[in-house]
Amino acid sequence: MKRMNKKGFSLWQVPTVVITLVVIAVILSIGSTVVQDVRDDNTANSFAYNASDQGLKGLDKVAGWQDNIGTVIGAAVILTIILGTLAYVGMKR
Repeated sequence: MKRMNKKGFSLWQVPTVVITLVVIAVILSIGSTVVQDVRDDNTANSFAYNASDQGLKGLDKVAGWQDNIGTVIGAAVILTIILGTLAYVGMKR
């Protein structure tokens, strides 16, 4: 039997992708809270304060990409539905 190399994802995998995005959001939220608490416990302009402040800024940048990732995944799902419907209608002719 021939083995097919399939690229992309199917509609059946969408719930897994959504759950993954939710888990990432929860992890970023908890991580940001912990890093902010560590930063606030240190004196200003100390090494620990500056390091945790940079970590907090990095987490903010990563979290900022989540809306873009969600938009791309949503667009991919919509295109998959449209193209799948067109292919199904085309096969019935």
